[in-house]
Amino acid sequence: MRLWSWLRTVTGFVFRRSRIEREMDEELRSHLELRAEDLEQQGLSEREAERQARVEFGGYQRYKEECREALGTRLLQELCQDIRYGLRQLRRNPGFTIVAVLTLALGIGANTAIFSVVYAALIRPLPYSEPGRLVSITEQWPHLGVSGLSFIPSPEYVDFRDRNRAFEGLAGYGGGVTLNLTGIDEPEHIEGVRVTATFFPLVGVQPFLGRAFLPDEDRSGGPRVVVLSNGLWQRHFGSDTRIIGRSITLGDAKWTVIGVMPPSFRFPDQRKADVLMPIDLLNSSSWYAAKDDLRMIHVLGRLRPHVTVAQAASDLNRILRESASNVPPIYARMREGMKLSVTPLYDKLLGRMQTALWTLFGAVVFVLLIACVNVANLQLARAASRQREVAVRAALGAGRKRVARQLMTESVLLASLGGAAGVLLAFAGVHSLRALGPHDIRGLESAGIQGPALVFALLIALLTGVLFGLAPVVAASEIDLSEALKESAPAAHAGHGRRLRAVLVMVEMALALALMTGSGLLMRSLMLLTDVDLGFSPGQLLTLRIPLPENRYSKPAAQAAFFSQVLDRVKALPGVASVAAGGGLPMMGYGGLAGLVLGGHPEPPPGMAPDTPYTVVSPGYFRTLGITLVAGREFSESDREGAPEVAIVNQTLARRYFPNQNRLGRTIKIRGQWRTIVGVIHDVKQESLDQNAAPQLFAPFLQSPDSEMVLAIRTTLSRPLSLAAAVRRQVQLIDKDQPVYDVATMETRLSDWLAPHRFSAFLVGLFAALALVLAAVGVYGLMSYSVAERTREFGIRLALGARPQEVLSGVVGQGLKLALIGVAIGIAGALALTRFLASLLFGVKPTDPLTFIAVSLILIAVALAACYIPACRAAKVDPMVALRYE
Repeated sequence: MRLWSWLRTVTGFVFRRSRIEREMDEELRSHLELRAEDLEQQGLSEREAERQARVEFGGYQRYKEECREALGTRLLQELCQDIRYGLRQLRRNPGFTIVAVLTLALGIGANTAIFSVVYAALIRPLPYSEPGRLVSITEQWPHLGVSGLSFIPSPEYVDFRDRNRAFEGLAGYGGGVTLNLTGIDEPEHIEGVRVTATFFPLVGVQPFLGRAFLPDEDRSGGPRVVVLSNGLWQRHFGSDTRIIGRSITLGDAKWTVIGVMPPSFRFPDQRKADVLMPIDLLNSSSWYAAKDDLRMIHVLGRLRPHVTVAQAASDLNRILRESASNVPPIYARMREGMKLSVTPLYDKLLGRMQTALWTLFGAVVFVLLIACVNVANLQLARAASRQREVAVRAALGAGRKRVARQLMTESVLLASLGGAAGVLLAFAGVHSLRALGPHDIRGLESAGIQGPALVFALLIALLTGVLFGLAPVVAASEIDLSEALKESAPAAHAGHGRRLRAVLVMVEMALALALMTGSGLLMRSLMLLTDVDLGFSPGQLLTLRIPLPENRYSKPAAQAAFFSQVLDRVKALPGVASVAAGGGLPMMGYGGLAGLVLGGHPEPPPGMAPDTPYTVVSPGYFRTLGITLVAGREFSESDREGAPEVAIVNQTLARRYFPNQNRLGRTIKIRGQWRTIVGVIHDVKQESLDQNAAPQLFAPFLQSPDSEMVLAIRTTLSRPLSLAAAVRRQVQLIDKDQPVYDVATMETRLSDWLAPHRFSAFLVGLFAALALVLAAVGVYGLMSYSVAERTREFGIRLALGARPQEVLSGVVGQGLKLALIGVAIGIAGALALTRFLASLLFGVKPTDPLTFIAVSLILIAVALAACYIPACRAAKVDPMVALRYE
């Protein structure tokens, strides 16, 4: 109640201040008038009675202060006075105010913009019910060199679901299915995910229209029902609420729509899910006997309250051990040494992006610190000129705390103005980040300057105000009042203030060097990545996917015939230099994996042959992609069904399995077929630029057709994408219901892969450039102030015979000394901090000496340039003018 009463008083004071002040005046005046009347009745004249009453009453203002204190509003009153005074001070010094506000705006704005992205990607809770209890279950196969395998066999999922003690529930989902949506104006290739019926209650999200799957719908032979994503529902069905119960055609089969997901729904692993379909794994009560049903699925779990991930993992491994005697012998051998891990879903989703975003956030915090140091330096320079003002206020009775509060209020006011300007900059910054950022950053599209970002901006504005406000407060506390009141006061503590400013500049240099070093390492890493030998030629190459529906093209001969027709038609289009098809393309993944058996070697037990990336390709595949043939020949039209089975391998596979041998003519067995190696190709970067090429083998698609192929079209057109429409028409002339999707040039795919690296390097580089400018301004400001402060000294030295070059070198040497000390501190700091960048680097070590040396030289050169202008000014001082200085 007391707090409420005080708040009510304070609120009343704020909004009814004039009236309260007027009432206090009237109250005090009435006391004076009553006493004056008494004195008049005692025989004094009216004027003498008033004077005597005032003498007896004492200090009028003192009583008002006591009244305010009794009301609990004195502090607020003083704060209002400080704010008004601080605003007047800032208005009287527009140059200082503008520079300080802009400096802070850059720091606060950049921090707010990056925070909004970090909040959206890393801090904002996942859009599921109690997401902190959602986990992903993975397998570790140390004896096979496999860690973090996100698939587990379906029988184990059922075992875990039925026998665990640590989870409220488990749900499984497949690796994704691609389907053709037909029966609409324009057939579209869409992506779906098969899930168990437990998926919806597990994540705590239900369809906003219709219903989720019933328990008996996720079984083999169950009803063909489907839940649509909100995007697909709007795009193709016009947001028709009568969609529930209607049939749609997916992959040449009829499916009944039973629900539509809400707009905010995102699949837990961020994959595209146009439709959700029931999975058909739960059809056997004897899981381990059903070897054919050993399908691999992803598994999510919801922990029981107060159960840790370690306890959950222990529980699952217990089940694994107990079921060891029930599994088939083949799988038992594979399971030796296997362990299950439980990972919070949040950690699994963010993965490597956490490091990149926290690195960006760390970089921008460095910028803010440098901005604070700069403003603190400005404040110190300004405080030196205000020593007499502070001394006068102290002499009139203001205590050191009162003076410190006034100075701190001015700093917080300055930071608040900088924060307001920073928020405006942050709006533009977030817009740019959304436009430039890679699309795979979770939540980037919804990042914005909303409540959390505004609160963050307010907090860092207050924090920075307090941080750089400490410098003038400390300086004011050192003032000798008697010296400050003398005429020469401004110089009385020049030495102490100069030393403090010098320390701040060294800190600024050290921070800038650490940030620039990190930026330099990321940029070198990006340059090395862009210079990687791809093993193929990405220019003028258009790529697209064509998935055939399994029902209509179930036979290999039909698949081969369809793609042969497509290749023939596309080859005849104007502007097409060559065309090929493959189960996969560089930067688009492999076609699949196959167990590899070497001819002339003992055949390993079933399931134990090493999995090797395997791709079926059409004749002309390597020529179209610009892949160099190292030995042998390419596939030809004669490599078709009925001809001898052949294969082509890459250099890595040839070196690993056939060292120092002639690889041509050797035999290998893949997918049950013995094939003869007829060619060896140069290694190709297949999935990423920062990993070495894996062993890879190729087979002619006319011998092993696939239902989904990727077309690679080498064109002579300046805009390869302009060819896409003509290719789509040719495909639909063969089959009008056959969609084409994932159309992009190879250069775009490379650019997309590099986007996260480019994004991090660009932003950290931008912040490093900003830090460099701020550091240069800091050095320039310090040296300029130092020169102005020592103008009289320079004039006397020049009058006594000192040469201007000596003065110039002295000033430059002073700045150089600060820069060298700052660089030395910065190198030590950078050595400690850059190790956190190791996971983001490619081809360069966190302690790369070339980067450290280059960055140090750049920073020293900039510092020297910043010193040179004030030094020239010092060398040109007119002794006569200088002697009249001050």
